[in-house]
Amino acid sequence: MRAPCYARIHGSSNVPYRPYRRVEVDVMPIHQQSFPLYPPLPVNLIVTVDEYLDEDEVPIHKQSFPLHDGNSAPSIAKATTTLTNNPAIDATESSQTAATKSLSDASGSQRIESYASLSEIGIPPRQEQKLRGMRVMVGRYISTHRYPLEYPPQCPNVESGDLYVHHHGDVGVQVWLREKNMWISIADGHRHPSLVDYRLFVGDREPTWVTRKTRSTYKGRMRARGQKEGARDAVATPA
Repeated sequence: MRAPCYARIHGSSNVPYRPYRRVEVDVMPIHQQSFPLYPPLPVNLIVTVDEYLDEDEVPIHKQSFPLHDGNSAPSIAKATTTLTNNPAIDATESSQTAATKSLSDASGSQRIESYASLSEIGIPPRQEQKLRGMRVMVGRYISTHRYPLEYPPQCPNVESGDLYVHHHGDVGVQVWLREKNMWISIADGHRHPSLVDYRLFVGDREPTWVTRKTRSTYKGRMRARGQKEGARDAVATPA
């Protein structure tokens, strides 16, 4: 057994000495951290993703509606047609020989306009024309029929920038321009695809490419000629 220690204090007797232990009285917070868990989803939000797919053949719905006399109604097949709004006409479509177009007027009645048969048109030869003031030759194909054309036929040696002209009826004329391997319907005043200053002129002669200045001159002459003819008719017709 260890003997107790004694400390000598001035003016006092020997008293036993006990080792002093310091006790920390300050509050030391303990590190705490909470990890909140997400609440479980409601039952109505739980979705089952594991489903079995039926790999059997799905028959097309077909149902017969019996009539009062016990017979079934006959099946009715409805024919559908495919329409296209592309103004460019591909040359590969020229294998057809005839077409019919249905037009509606303001009163709602149907008016049938027949197109010329390609078998009657045949294949027109290629013609070349030199542009005035230019060392450029342009190709041109010309056909004539009492009915208009829906699209040009296949033409030999066709090149980009060529024209296809079709005369129909008394004064009707249609013009197509060959561009990007297809025929594009154009009208008077259309710009040439490569010659900046040239425009299409459709008058009392074969449609051709002319400069803007020449086209203005031709248009002025046509207006003057029309005015003279109108005045002549007014004088010849009695009041």
